[in-house]
Amino acid sequence: MSFSSYFSKQAKRPYGIFGRFVMPTFFNIGNSKLNNFVFEILSVEKNDRILEIGSGPGKLTNKILKKIDKGFVESVDFSKEMVANSKKRNRSYIKKGIAQISEGNFNEIAYRDNEFDKVCTVNTIYFWDKPQFTVEKIYRILNPKGRLFIGFEQNNQMKNNKLDDEVFNYYSPKDIVKILMNTGFSDEILTESIICGSTIMYCIVATK
Repeated sequence: MSFSSYFSKQAKRPYGIFGRFVMPTFFNIGNSKLNNFVFEILSVEKNDRILEIGSGPGKLTNKILKKIDKGFVESVDFSKEMVANSKKRNRSYIKKGIAQISEGNFNEIAYRDNEFDKVCTVNTIYFWDKPQFTVEKIYRILNPKGRLFIGFEQNNQMKNNKLDDEVFNYYSPKDIVKILMNTGFSDEILTESIICGSTIMYCIVATK
């Protein structure tokens, strides 16, 4: 297995010693700017009920929890190594009863209809096996007027990183907007962007 393929698989689902000790540092540094960008757009309110999909080592989850008072934050990741990191980082909020960090595949976890005010995800859409199904499920569990926030880098930039095409699926903002509109989200979908050096980072915001 080439390093490109190995690293791509680790990026999708960190595992083993490398996943537990190396990938958290990579995610904390590599995702920091996009995490901060998405966090600003989230405009977290103290009573929000928020779900983060693919929460990694829990750094964005932690930033959200610092703004929560009577609300609740749930995060899910299908890497046990990432869940362990996130639980350690956010253990005080778990003890307070305002956070739940779960291991599992979002598509397979049961959630109630209209359960969340906001759903966010950063740098995970490349790995969604069934993007239309996933978005439809997100739509169902958002409450009326609830919002979805998707942070990502677009297809041409990702391809320049020489990642494994069998692991990564690449999207342009238009591709994602099309999926969202096909699901029933409001046609007033916002595409926000920020330039970081030679990289453009995006956050798409869709309202139910």
